[in-house]
Amino acid sequence: MNRKTYIDYMRAFAILLVIAGHANAFNDPVKTWIYSFHMPLFFMISGLTLSEKKLSLKLVEKKVRVLLVPYIVWGLLYSSLTPGNVVKICYGSYRSIASAGSLTSLWFLPTMFIAYFISQILIKIRKSVLRLLFVIGVFLVGCYLPEIKEGYPWCINIGFIAATFIFAGYLIKELTDKRWSLGIMIAGTMIGAAGTWMYHLNSVNVKSYILMASGRIGNSAWFVISSLCGFIFIYFFSKIVEYYLPGNEIISHLGQNTMTVFLINKPILQILEDVLNRVAVKNEIRLILAVCITAIVACLISKVINVFLPAAVGKKV
Repeated sequence: MNRKTYIDYMRAFAILLVIAGHANAFNDPVKTWIYSFHMPLFFMISGLTLSEKKLSLKLVEKKVRVLLVPYIVWGLLYSSLTPGNVVKICYGSYRSIASAGSLTSLWFLPTMFIAYFISQILIKIRKSVLRLLFVIGVFLVGCYLPEIKEGYPWCINIGFIAATFIFAGYLIKELTDKRWSLGIMIAGTMIGAAGTWMYHLNSVNVKSYILMASGRIGNSAWFVISSLCGFIFIYFFSKIVEYYLPGNEIISHLGQNTMTVFLINKPILQILEDVLNRVAVKNEIRLILAVCITAIVACLISKVINVFLPAAVGKKV
């Protein structure tokens, strides 16, 4: 299947949002806005490349290589290697990963593994009404499973919610391939961006900010609306960038290596935060510098990892 430039661009801008969301020293209050839609955005982008597959051992092995091998490798790498921590990482909930002292962002990988196979089941349902009922049911199960102290293994409750976003991306993937006029792309970007600011209506329902990893999504309806608006915003913005910068190698490389950037951005940010805090500029400038430098450094490191340790980031050896 030929790569679609706008999807690489969407992934690139989505990972920049992730980096900005992790730059805790400089990102208040933009973090609350980013967290209101950035993880559903990733799941919906995954849906744009989803195709129906026969459920087989070969497919499971592929997803283990792409998602679970990096999860285990980096989960153990970021944690101190004790038997207790190994068990916590294998359990795979957001809270257990945090308790192991590992990289909490890693929750995304086992969740994506679960969500992928749930979404494969959903797309195999042929009758539209029955499929809709199943999608709604899956979403509600994810939202209303009773909370347990250590969280669900592999964040399976979030996997149900994530699967519905993947499925949503799958449903509209033919529409997203369409060529739009520049006017429509600009209007779509503005409408989507404006819609994301409805997160304020959901902020009263959460203690601080949306944290999908722990199931803290506030009002489920507002969460879905904000997420869809975030997708519309990034989709049309990416199409505009593709219009003016078709085949840009820098953006494409970032979009094609989001796994590596996702796995290593936090340590880079920690170093940069110490440095940038000594620079006499506004926090907004520090945030922009932190995001740009982190992305550049992570992309350079990705070139090394892709050659010498591809399995660590889910790529074929």
